[in-house]
Amino acid sequence: MTTQEQAVKRAAVTAALQKLPLLPDVENTIALAVEEILLWTRSREVENRFLNLGRSGVDKELAVISRLADAMSAAIANAHQPTHATLSDLGVNRSDIFDFCSRISAACRTANTSALPIKVPRRKTAGVPQAVAISLAHYFQLLTGKPAAISTFEDGKAGGRFLRLVEEVFEALPVDASAESCAREAVRRKRVQRKMANNSF
Repeated sequence: MTTQEQAVKRAAVTAALQKLPLLPDVENTIALAVEEILLWTRSREVENRFLNLGRSGVDKELAVISRLADAMSAAIANAHQPTHATLSDLGVNRSDIFDFCSRISAACRTANTSALPIKVPRRKTAGVPQAVAISLAHYFQLLTGKPAAISTFEDGKAGGRFLRLVEEVFEALPVDASAESCAREAVRRKRVQRKMANNSF
């Protein structure tokens, strides 16, 4: 892709995001959103953070993260004075590390994953189009203060600001997939994430 083509896509995605009812002082967030979305025009590999996973898989990942956080706490506790002094000179405080690691470990141990499906069919894992829609759902909430949602009108047709955003971005990149299907799946996943967060504590 040429630099000019990249610039055209960047401008189109930026314009689509700027049509939203934005919160104040979100220019930097818009820039971050645009760069993340444009990554999909340069790479066709989908990061794990965009891929779906069943409950048992999520539980295993949370357990690993919890163990690593506990291991970090233990490593800091067993470190000698010169190590602590070196970290302190770099602006890393012992107490901050303990607090950070304990919060991560506690969150992983108490996370309620019951809202997740036990298994996820292979066909429902995310491809590039779904990853784009999930990114847009994430930034939609950051930029507007409201969760991404899809409206259904009296005639049965879908609409709303989030769906319109996905449609415009898919057209700009372009993405060869149903904007509505990807937007609906992104909204569903975000809803599950919010339910998990609310049930965790």
